[in-house]
Amino acid sequence: MLYYVKVPEFLVLAAISLTLCLLNYAIRERWSRERNATPPTVAAIMWLIASAVCLLVSLSFYENTPVVRRLPVLMWCLLLFIPPIIYYAYSVIDSLAVRGIDRIGPFSARIEDPSEFAQARRMALRGDIDGAVQLYRRYQSNAAAALFEAVRLLKSVDRFVEAGLLLEEIAARFPENRNVWAEATYQLAKMHEVNLGERATALTLLRNLMNRAPLTRFGQMAATDVARLYALEDRTAEEDVAEDFAADRDPFYRAEGTPAAAGANPSDNPAGSETTPEPGEGAPPDTSDQPHS
Repeated sequence: MLYYVKVPEFLVLAAISLTLCLLNYAIRERWSRERNATPPTVAAIMWLIASAVCLLVSLSFYENTPVVRRLPVLMWCLLLFIPPIIYYAYSVIDSLAVRGIDRIGPFSARIEDPSEFAQARRMALRGDIDGAVQLYRRYQSNAAAALFEAVRLLKSVDRFVEAGLLLEEIAARFPENRNVWAEATYQLAKMHEVNLGERATALTLLRNLMNRAPLTRFGQMAATDVARLYALEDRTAEEDVAEDFAADRDPFYRAEGTPAAAGANPSDNPAGSETTPEPGEGAPPDTSDQPHS
């Protein structure tokens, strides 16, 4: 039992460690919403405070623990306080990296973005796509527009499956808003057709859009796309029928659409060989025995 801490001691250490981690997370999230990122100075001060708290708690346990149990208590303090210290150190490194990117990149110009999604766009420009998508999801004042911005961001990095799932979420969240639902359904149909190669699914979505929102702009565009897809299907079916008919009538018909002449197999007439004509077939008559006039 000398190598284990008591249950109350363990609960106190775990609670302190968890509280420090949650506090750092809350400060980072709060700062990232109002500004670009946590300043390096603030992050460094937070790391120093967290380290000091861990040190003071460890010393307190060390002083109030019997001598025979001091070593295992210190080991458990070290084990439970490593995660928050690393988390705060990561915040310092992250803030320094963001500051460096701002100084060497175009972000140092400090051009004011009038859009309400300026913070998410700056995060996407830094390469944090997942963070930008999560930030778009948090916007409450104009949630539909924010989600469409997230869809465009995912499509720009070829993450079409995630973009499709987000479009389905938009259509499910705003079924009463006809324009929002129509736009989400139309974009989803075009993604299935162009990016995912699922023409049948796209056709089903477009027909559903025509039935539910025929007077909207996207409903009219869907009608045009449905006619185009039906024309493509008819043309493909006609080409298949013509190819089958040609293959039935001509045994030497090739899949490429070029009829093959009989005996065109290279093995029947090797390269470099010459065919000797039969007598009387293509050869001039022999007049050597006839008298000359």
